[in-house]
Amino acid sequence: MKRNLKVMEISDSMFQKIDFLFRAVIEEQTFEPKNAEPAFGSFDMGSLKLFMLRAKNENGRILYKNPFEDNNSKCEMSLGEDCERFPSSLFVMLREKDFLKYDNLNYAIIAESVNSVEYSDLYGDAVTTFLLNLLSAYDKRKDAEMLNCAIKVAGRLDKNADNVVSFINKMQSICRKRNLTESELESLIEIQNKKSDESEIAICCSILLGEKSRYEYELKKLSQRDGKNF
Repeated sequence: MKRNLKVMEISDSMFQKIDFLFRAVIEEQTFEPKNAEPAFGSFDMGSLKLFMLRAKNENGRILYKNPFEDNNSKCEMSLGEDCERFPSSLFVMLREKDFLKYDNLNYAIIAESVNSVEYSDLYGDAVTTFLLNLLSAYDKRKDAEMLNCAIKVAGRLDKNADNVVSFINKMQSICRKRNLTESELESLIEIQNKKSDESEIAICCSILLGEKSRYEYELKKLSQRDGKNF
């Protein structure tokens, strides 16, 4: 938990919710109709906001589960309606607002889950979006566990995707924790020189290299819309 809860703050309503969670998660009692659909989302308990999973077991019963136990995070997803589905970690669907909202996120397990799924190009795209959302949340909260998760995910993504964008994302994750090494800086300079005609790549490299004037120069080359998106 990221937030402490004092016993004196537990109301009758909160106690009822704690009792519900115990019976639903620990005792595996079902409280949902048979036609209920699997889902995930927020279970609010006073000031605490918990990320919970509602899923079917092997007997078709709908149960509430702790997403951070027993591979409960394995699922399938797609990048849009009518798009191809692919194996994924449930946590890849988390967005910046979710990282800032939930109090029970276990970032060590999230990193392990995200990295355990077999890599595919579609999954790589989804993980890249997840990573950028996580880094954005870290910049607001400065939570070391968030950053360690981002570094682990970015490292595995770069190993599998093996492209300029994945390397830059790995570097922008690492540089939030420590200074980049000489060899890492040299790799960025090499990319910057090879991709000098690609403004967004050049901007990313300039930021990581601390070249403020070049970053500002390259940024002006982008259209107003592209600059805002960037």
